Amino acid sequence: MDGQQIVVPTIGAGPIDGGGTGGLVNLNTADEAALDALPGIGPVTVQKILAARTEQPFATIDELVERKVLTASQLDKIRDLVTVS
Repeated sequence: MDGQQIVVPTIGAGPIDGGGTGGLVNLNTADEAALDALPGIGPVTVQKILAARTEQPFATIDELVERKVLTASQLDKIRDLVTVS
């Protein structure tokens, strides 16, 4: 309809995973596209995150390194963009 606006958020500007977490990507619920949109995270790493959370949901963000899903430098790039719940 005329005058209708469509809002397309950018990373950090709104909920990426559809949950009102202030724009943070929830590592336990985000879909592949939301995970792949994170800096330094590609398709292979997305699959590692999905497989690890299927085995056991993440209790903390630091578990990504502890469980060898991400390297410490990868985690540093996304730490402020992600959450777990």
